[in-house]
Amino acid sequence: MTSFLRLVWNVTVVVAVVFAGSLRAAFEWPAPTAWQLALGSSSAVLCSGTLAPQANPAFLPSYDNHTFSAAYLRFPEKLNIQTLSLNASRRIRQWPTGLGVSVMGDDIYSEQTMVLAIASPALDGLQVGISLNVLGISIANYGSTETLTFSVGTRWRLNPGLQLGVFSRHLINDPNIVLAPIPESFQAGILWEFKQVEFIVEWGQPANYPATLHISASLPVLEKLNLGVGIEGYPLKPSVGLQWQPDNCALTLAARRHPVLGVFTALDLVFEL
Repeated sequence: MTSFLRLVWNVTVVVAVVFAGSLRAAFEWPAPTAWQLALGSSSAVLCSGTLAPQANPAFLPSYDNHTFSAAYLRFPEKLNIQTLSLNASRRIRQWPTGLGVSVMGDDIYSEQTMVLAIASPALDGLQVGISLNVLGISIANYGSTETLTFSVGTRWRLNPGLQLGVFSRHLINDPNIVLAPIPESFQAGILWEFKQVEFIVEWGQPANYPATLHISASLPVLEKLNLGVGIEGYPLKPSVGLQWQPDNCALTLAARRHPVLGVFTALDLVFEL
């Protein structure tokens, strides 16, 4: 009975989140990394390095180093939900590749994602990426199910301080994996760097749902320490984060406030070998 009541509570909370404007369907959770969360959940142009496999695969790094990341996201206390994401990337011959795994939920309900991504070599500042995504849902005492989706993205570096990104998620998926269909979504953004300050504006359009706007900026505040601020969607959700970048690694702490649910917090670590 206790497990059943917990399941009912979790489903009720998820439904409440949907109508509160934070989530729209399964696999539509906040940003998979702390730095993305800090910058308004941007994902079309803000996903370099190992952040790319679960965001825009066109931003996979084109250098030879192995890059790894781990990210932890905690939902507000009333939801009792956590997310863990692990990513790795490496250039194989001339092709940037990446692998990402994430798990969201608790011991009653969980969503799992595994991503294999590859990007083309840069040609006149233009890169194209594609990812294969395995999505799974598990519900205690009810079983589990999986489906495949594809995501595609592009990156166009117009000059050293200006780049564009376009990203489509969950193409060709099985909507019957969950009661609420997994929506295909489209996101486009522009990143402009001016005197060490980066400005990002992104527009997102999930299928059959209202569009969202993501606006953010990041700037250095001390040597190797960056500040990120952002705002997204409706209801408006402000976010902030600090990123420390010593040699060959980056540590980020971030938070986002939802006017109804409370504060989301996130931590991630990225390092190169």
